[in-house]
This record gives sequence, C-alpha cells and structure tokens, in this order.
Amino acid sequence: MIAWCFTGAGYMLKESVTVFENIKGKKVAFVSKGAEKIFERYSIKDYVERSADRVIYESLEGSPFFSAGIFYTKKFDAVIVSPATANTVAKIVRGIADTLVTNVVAQAIKNRVRLYAVPTDIEKDTHIRWIVFLPDKCDCDICYAEKKCRYGAVKKGKIDIMRCRLCGECIEVCKYCALKIVDKTINVRDVDIKNVERLATEAIVLKRPEEILKLL
Repeated sequence: MIAWCFTGAGYMLKESVTVFENIKGKKVAFVSKGAEKIFERYSIKDYVERSADRVIYESLEGSPFFSAGIFYTKKFDAVIVSPATANTVAKIVRGIADTLVTNVVAQAIKNRVRLYAVPTDIEKDTHIRWIVFLPDKCDCDICYAEKKCRYGAVKKGKIDIMRCRLCGECIEVCKYCALKIVDKTINVRDVDIKNVERLATEAIVLKRPEEILKLL
C-alpha cells in the first residue's frame, strides 16, 4: 500500500497527480490544507479521489491527526511527499510534526517505512511555466476563455491543469486579464537547498515525480 502526501504547491502538481494515477495497487492520499486550496483552484480533487482508495483531508481530520497512526499497522510499503513545499521540508528536517503531512512523515520514519520526497525547491535556479487564474479579476457573465479552450481546461472560471496544455489561447480572449502564464526562473533560497540536503539523510529525494515509478 502506498501513502501519497500532497502539500500546497502548484509546481509539479500536475506531474504528481499523473504519477499517482498510474501507480498500481492500493493508495491512500493525505491532503494538506494548502493542497486543498490548490486542488480547488486547479480542479484536482476529482482526479485524486477517483484514483485513491481513501483520501484524508487535513481540514476534516483535525489535530491530533489520528489517521497517521495507521503506519503502526505495517501495511504501507512507502510514503511519497510530492510536491513537497519548502515549508514542509523545513519542518520535516527539524522534527516538527504539526500538520497532517508532517505527522504522516514522522510516523513513517518511526516505523521504518520508505520515504520519497519531490521538493519544489531543490535547485538554485528552478524554471517554472505555470498558468495562474486570478479570481479577483474575473468579472464576466460569458467566459470566452472557456469557449476558446479546445482542451476543456477552463471551466466556470477555474483551470483544470490536468487538461491544460499551456497554449495561452484562453489568455488571448480573457478581457479581464484573469488568466496569465508565469514563465520564469526562480532564485531558490540557500536555506531551502540546505534543508533538501538534510532531508536526503532520511528520505529518497527525487527531482521529478516520474522517477517514483522506477523505484516502487
């Protein structure tokens, strides 16, 4: 059985969900509060729920995260955190377990369950290409972006990133500029890179979610 933890990162989320869908066998998804918001904005929830045998949401679970105790059953073969935000990585390496995901990781380590992580902030210069929806700017009765999108990725003012191809056609017709593509190189902080190095002492750290399929 596999446990997959989603944190509140948009970068590599599409790739993470794609790999999650393709993993064979039983899967439990642990979804942080941040990930819940990202799921809502980018229409991810249905994809994860269709692929998982069980989904545990932090907002419904609440402290003290009793569900993390299932790792004492010895039924899990691996725990995967992907994408792993810099905040989550920092908490893990400092032994802080005050969220659903960091609790899951703590219990997994205690029970010697294999831990894989795909950090978002792993290299000094990280290039991202991402579509952003700005709900505060959206003020139309007829969504021309939805009509224009040939992939069905724009729905009711939201972006389905699993369908999105980043072609930019929706942006061209959105008269309120509520959609834009972010295409830039991020200067990752040194402290985040050092935390990833520390994480590698307790987890198998990977650069891309696709690498997980080769290791399971």
